[in-house]
Amino acid sequence: MDYMGRFIQLSPYARGSADSDTDLVYYFTEGLLPEVGGFVVYNEPGTLQRAYKRSLAREN
Repeated sequence: MDYMGRFIQLSPYARGSADSDTDLVYYFTEGLLPEVGGFVVYNEPGTLQRAYKRSLAREN
């Protein structure tokens, strides 16, 4: 949850390189622990919100 809050807080600064939901999902999953990020990517979240929910599910 802390990571998501910080990610949302800083994401406006990446608007040149993160122009779509796909880009945001990519950058979000790159910052996760490998076992969590891999799970999220494998399930093809599509949106940042779905990626966040799947990362929480994997952590628990």
